[in-house]
Amino acid sequence: MENRAVAAFLTESERLQGRREAGAAMLAAARILDGNPSRSPELKALAAWAARRLDELIAPPCIGERLLTRVALALGKSGAIAIRADLPSRLEILHETQRGDVWLWSLAHDLFADERYKARALAVHLPTRPLTRALAMLRLHQLTGDMRRVTDAGRVAGRTSGVPMPALETALLVAELNAPERAILPPFVFPG
Repeated sequence: MENRAVAAFLTESERLQGRREAGAAMLAAARILDGNPSRSPELKALAAWAARRLDELIAPPCIGERLLTRVALALGKSGAIAIRADLPSRLEILHETQRGDVWLWSLAHDLFADERYKARALAVHLPTRPLTRALAMLRLHQLTGDMRRVTDAGRVAGRTSGVPMPALETALLVAELNAPERAILPPFVFPG
């Protein structure tokens, strides 16, 4: 069943016209490939697709630099592709232009184990949209182990923040709060 799902994902991903949608699909592919010990033909095809699409999007850049760098980090972390040599310089450019976010810097820390990236994740302004703000708090919890971040994210779900969230977003956040150490930013939710 997993192989059929990956094959269907690949078929649909080839049809994507928008560059941003391709970036989201590549982030989803990185999540599928991350830590997956099975290297079935379908997963090898998925890794090859992601590597090819990344090359297409990088030269010349076809999506925003922040999304492009996040995709390269996620694919490198997944082991699907080699870690790109230009990633540290891309990260420095994003830092200089203040275009990073919690997920980008946390992922950079995960990949490179560099405390500068952790400090950058902790220093960025949290998103204003309630769902992405709460998910950012959960990502910071994963980065630091600070349970106050989970409590703060729970307040957003409980609507004590003063800003009501749509029911589906509340349900998604409540599900993530049940296992904050495994909470993710869904590929269809873009911060910023």
